[in-house]
Amino acid sequence: MTKPRRIDHGALAALVLGHDVDPWWREQALCAQTDPEAFHPEKGQSPKKALAVCAVCPVALDCLTEAMTTAAGSAGIWGGTTENDRRAIRRRLAGTPLGATPGRNRKKERDEAIVLLYRAGAPVPEIAAEVGVSERTVHRAAAAAGGTEIKSSCA
Repeated sequence: MTKPRRIDHGALAALVLGHDVDPWWREQALCAQTDPEAFHPEKGQSPKKALAVCAVCPVALDCLTEAMTTAAGSAGIWGGTTENDRRAIRRRLAGTPLGATPGRNRKKERDEAIVLLYRAGAPVPEIAAEVGVSERTVHRAAAAAGGTEIKSSCA
């Protein structure tokens, strides 16, 4: 009997998001101009400062892709996501049913995944296909989470 192969969640994320890990982005990353300790908050400290930097960073999606594809991205804030955010994305990419986490609301978890991918810069059609919802649902979830200007990549 053969062992089941482990899913490489990082490679899967790179395929889904359509990005390869390429170190060029590090030169443009806004975090390089910020206090590095903000991106590795201690337990109980808020990650808000780092997340605010990521929210306006032009290479946040590349950063998130690296976090999802390498062991280096297992701790701290990467691409506008916390460790818990990336675990949720990995569960979703692995096909774990959205309602599988005890005590969590299925719609809430789905919308959280949509917002994480949206804030990381993934195109609306790709988010819709990955999460299994319509583009309209992606727009609604992003708007409800405070996305003021929602752009669809299919224009």
